[in-house]
Amino acid sequence: LEAWQDLSRYFSDPHVKWLKATEGLGQPVPLALQHPNDNYWLEYLPEARTLYLQYSRAEETDGLPMSTFIAMTDRVIRDESPQRVIIDLRYNTGGNAAIAERLFHRLSRNETFAKPGGMVVLVG
Repeated sequence: LEAWQDLSRYFSDPHVKWLKATEGLGQPVPLALQHPNDNYWLEYLPEARTLYLQYSRAEETDGLPMSTFIAMTDRVIRDESPQRVIIDLRYNTGGNAAIAERLFHRLSRNETFAKPGGMVVLVG
């Protein structure tokens, strides 16, 4: 169990039966807490023309290998032409850093993201 996952009302673990403090609040769940069971995921934010990518664990995800995730990321960049990327590492608890090396290399070589303000990395 990662300590931060309990912050999200979307976290599920059949062995954990705690009542979450965020249950029933009715407000939107912050973007960073919307997919606590996923090691990595992305969402395109059209109003901000921003690609948000969260990388919470350096471990392959069952059913979504990193190579497929990179292809998804490339497709969003090609189809949506985001003006910036946010890489959220705040909840990353480690693992095999080599898994995402190719992803981060591709993002850092993107001409749009290389401009000032084009890439934002969130760390805790």
